[in-house]
Amino acid sequence: MRAVSANPKPYRPLANSNLCIADVSDFMQNLILQHSSINTFLKHYLDRNININVQNIYCSLAPQRDLMRFACFISRLIDPRRPRKLTTAQSASIDRLLCILKLEHRKTKLSRDRGDPKGEEKYQKAIRRLRSEKQRQRRLLLVELVDRFKKEQPVIDSERQLSGKVVEDTRDALERSDQLTPEHLLLIDAILTLPETSFENKSRRRITAINAITAYCGVEEGPAPRRVQRRRLAKEDSPPVIKAKEPDAISQAIRSIKGKERPTKCFICLGNSSLTLRKRVASYATPGSLSRHFLRKHVSKLQGGAHVNCQICNIRLEDRLQLLIHAERFHGTVSRARQKN
Repeated sequence: MRAVSANPKPYRPLANSNLCIADVSDFMQNLILQHSSINTFLKHYLDRNININVQNIYCSLAPQRDLMRFACFISRLIDPRRPRKLTTAQSASIDRLLCILKLEHRKTKLSRDRGDPKGEEKYQKAIRRLRSEKQRQRRLLLVELVDRFKKEQPVIDSERQLSGKVVEDTRDALERSDQLTPEHLLLIDAILTLPETSFENKSRRRITAINAITAYCGVEEGPAPRRVQRRRLAKEDSPPVIKAKEPDAISQAIRSIKGKERPTKCFICLGNSSLTLRKRVASYATPGSLSRHFLRKHVSKLQGGAHVNCQICNIRLEDRLQLLIHAERFHGTVSRARQKN
């Protein structure tokens, strides 16, 4: 038997592999990868992310491996597609497990002997055991789903990226959580695309990306106003107002202000093409909130010889009275209670 060295050679990670192979010299690695020197591996193959605790190692302290592992996998932890709880069908599948069926049968059997105190105690104990076993099985199933997601989802993402479909999987989740603006989603679609083969397609892809970046430059970043936050809390179960594509969102908003019910969108803001998409299709919590916005932002500014144009109906409103009548008759925005003129 060959004796094991007291100071074995440290493991060297190979390119495109999660394994660590010992006793692989630089010359053998160059021969395997068909490189002329080790600099090719260091420059083009080695991962640019530093996943070791350099500060603690430099200070001769124990490296915080758990913290570094968490930092390196944080993009997977915040992925909206990551399983965080079981669905209704997955929870129902727990009841069909053999161990759960046996405990259910035992509980049913003990329910017949609930007349005496000892039988009642055994029955309650069987119920508690059944509940704890169901919780344990649900927890194990969720852990299994998370492990499967960690192993399979990177491969799926790589295959979809090679096929040109980069962000289609996460679009619905991001729209529901309202984490990205429509302009940001269009920017992602324009940037994260595979290079084209012909010169014409490359130029067209570049122009599309430039237009998406230009549109995103006008987006106001930062937290939403308090009024918008209150509106979202009041209408938690409502579908998202803003869609990823501008024509669909504008046409849907125009249809909403031409219906029989009182609208919650401002027809003047909707027709103002100089505003961002979010401000144009912004929805207020109630028709009363829309009326207050209409009076404060638009009616109060009509002084002297000022006028306003309704871009939805393509007409010119000369004074305040015409604006109020047009808003109530054609767009359902009632605001007569605030006007005393």
